[in-house]
Amino acid sequence: MGLIVTKQEEIDKYFESDAVSRSDLVSLLGGLDNFLAEKKKEEESTIYKEKRGIILGSAVDTILTGEEDAFSKKYYISQLDNKPSDVEMNIVRMVFDLVSEEENFNPETCPPLANHEWAIQEAIEYFNWQANWKLPTRIHKIIEKGSEYFMDLIKAFGKQVLSQEEFFIVNDVVNSLRTNPRTKEYFDRQSYARAENIDVYYQLPIYFTFRGLECKVLLDMVFVYKNPKTGLIESIKPVDLKTMSGNTIDFPSHLRRFRYDIQSSFYTFALTKRFQVFEKDIELRPFEFVVESVTNIGNPLVFKVSKNLSEIGRYGRKEMRSIDLNPKAVDNVFLSKEIKGFEQLLEDYLYYSNTGWKEEKVITENNGVLEIDWDGIK
Repeated sequence: MGLIVTKQEEIDKYFESDAVSRSDLVSLLGGLDNFLAEKKKEEESTIYKEKRGIILGSAVDTILTGEEDAFSKKYYISQLDNKPSDVEMNIVRMVFDLVSEEENFNPETCPPLANHEWAIQEAIEYFNWQANWKLPTRIHKIIEKGSEYFMDLIKAFGKQVLSQEEFFIVNDVVNSLRTNPRTKEYFDRQSYARAENIDVYYQLPIYFTFRGLECKVLLDMVFVYKNPKTGLIESIKPVDLKTMSGNTIDFPSHLRRFRYDIQSSFYTFALTKRFQVFEKDIELRPFEFVVESVTNIGNPLVFKVSKNLSEIGRYGRKEMRSIDLNPKAVDNVFLSKEIKGFEQLLEDYLYYSNTGWKEEKVITENNGVLEIDWDGIK
C-alpha cells in the first residue's frame, strides 16, 4: 500500500463527529465547570478567536501530512505583513460573517468595510471594544485598521487567512522538518509511496468504543512495518507532529502543561483497537513526538514516550504524601496532587453524561459536605 493519506472530507467528518476526543478529556481535568465553560466557548465565541499557535501548527500539519492540494484549499495568503490585533481582527471577522449572511451577498461585488457601519457597530458592542471612546471614533478606527483584512476575508471566503509573516514561518518550519537529518525521514513521501515493506498513514482517524462511550482520535502519522518475506505486520509506530514557542528542548514542560501524555496513551490505545484484527504478537513501538519551534526554527527534536509516562497518561498517578514514602514519618506532608489518566477521565465523562452534567462529582458523592485541609479538598 505504501503511503496512505486520508482525504480531507474524512478529516472534516472526524471534526464534525460528536465522539469523545482527547481535548474533551483534557477539558475535564479542570472539573465540570471548566468543561462546560470550554464547551460554551466553542459554541458561542471561538469562531472569533484566532489562536496564532494553533493556526501555524495546523498549517504545518496540513502541508506535511495532508493531501497534496489541501493547503491551497484551506489557506489564503494575504499581502499583509501582519494582521490587526486579536480583538480588531475578531471584530472584522464578525463584520464579515454578518455581511456574508445577507441574502444577496456576493464576494465578488462585496463593498469595502467602510460600507458596513451597522455591522461594525454590532461587532464593536459585542466585544465591548474601547467602550470609553465615542461610537464614531470606534467605527473609524476599525475601518482604518481592518479594511485590508476585511478584503482578505472576502478573497479567502471560507479559507484561513495567513499573513506574510505567518506564511514565512510555516514555510521555514516545514523546510526545517523536511531537511533536518533527525526528522526528514518522517516526511519522505516519495520513498514511502514506493516502499514495499512499510505502510505509512498520514492523518489516520480512528473511531472506537470504550466503556460504552463512542471515542475518536486523529493520528498525524502511523508507520506499519512488515516482514519483507511474509508481508505480515511486525511492528507499528505512532507519531504526532507538534509545533511550539521557545526551544524544542523544553518540550517536556509543554507536554505536562497540555497533558500530551494523555494524548499519546489515548491514541496508542485507539491504535491497538484499530489493528487488533492482525497478529497478536505485533510490536507496538513507543509513541513519538516530532517537535519544531515556530520562534526558534532549525532545531527539531524527536521525543519518545517512556513506558512510565505512557502509564501515567492512561492510568494516572495517585496523590502522594510523605507517609506514602515513609510510613514512620511524623508529619503526613502533601507532596504532589493526583494526576488523572484517560481512563479516570473517561469514567468522569461517563458519570457526568449519566447525571446530566449538573454537579461536580465530589459534591454529589459527599452530599455537599466536603473535608478540607491546607492543600484543599481531601
